[in-house]
Amino acid sequence: MKRSALAVFLCLTALYVVTCFAQDRGAGLKIAHRVEKSDARVPAVLPAAPAKMIYSNLGPAANRYSIGNGIFVAGPSATGTSNQFVGLPFTPKANSTVTEVEVAVQYDGAGANQVNLSLYTDAGGSPGTIIAGPQTITNLSTFGTCCSLTTWKLSAGLSVAAGTQYWIVADTPATGTGDDFRGVWDFAYSSKFYEVTHGSGWTKNTSFLYLPAGAVFGTVP
Repeated sequence: MKRSALAVFLCLTALYVVTCFAQDRGAGLKIAHRVEKSDARVPAVLPAAPAKMIYSNLGPAANRYSIGNGIFVAGPSATGTSNQFVGLPFTPKANSTVTEVEVAVQYDGAGANQVNLSLYTDAGGSPGTIIAGPQTITNLSTFGTCCSLTTWKLSAGLSVAAGTQYWIVADTPATGTGDDFRGVWDFAYSSKFYEVTHGSGWTKNTSFLYLPAGAVFGTVP
């Protein structure tokens, strides 16, 4: 899909969001769009063997995600948008150990250039209990560029069970350094969108056709 067509699509679908909440209670999803900053793309390098893919909705190396189109990830003190956290669900096909998480979370030029990534259990279709993290990742790439990924390497690894849903969550501290972060989690080129935002609890949304872009790697017996 061309960028201009995608921009129109996002503007139209934003009118029909009915089951989403941001931190300021009752606000709709905060979607970001920006013209690509440069046609010169740097291919993202994914983990090499022996790491195996547990989950991914990423595209090819020079087109990993929808450049300049995504959903805001913003701390409670962020400027330019309201507080909003985002979660991406994934379900391993086999018992595995997660050793690396790759997400297309980028910096949007406001606040500290850092974001927290965590892994959560599932609770009725929303993030439940934190089981790894939060891990603070700094020096994110700039929103509107491609195709760097924000990388979290889990030194100890995390065991996950086949057929069980888990969540990758991008958020910020409630206070202190990083609570003013404003970034964007770029969309994947995917046929279905399912994500959650953080307000007074987590609320799922299925109105969009695009997932936040990300991948999970590790060891698979």
